[in-house]
Amino acid sequence: MQGPPSLIDDVKRRALAQGLQLGNGYGSWKAGSLRIANFPAIPDAAFEQLVQFFAREFA
Repeated sequence: MQGPPSLIDDVKRRALAQGLQLGNGYGSWKAGSLRIANFPAIPDAAFEQLVQFFAREFA
């Protein structure tokens, strides 16, 4: 996900409040993007929690 640093910070803060830790982007994109772990490495329940977070908070 890429966007203004203030939006990225808001998304990460709201996710953390719900037990989801989202990573920073890399290099020059660090402040304006976030990363989510490799999907095959994430259990289905955690992936569903992530999907529900975005549906609830940003739909």
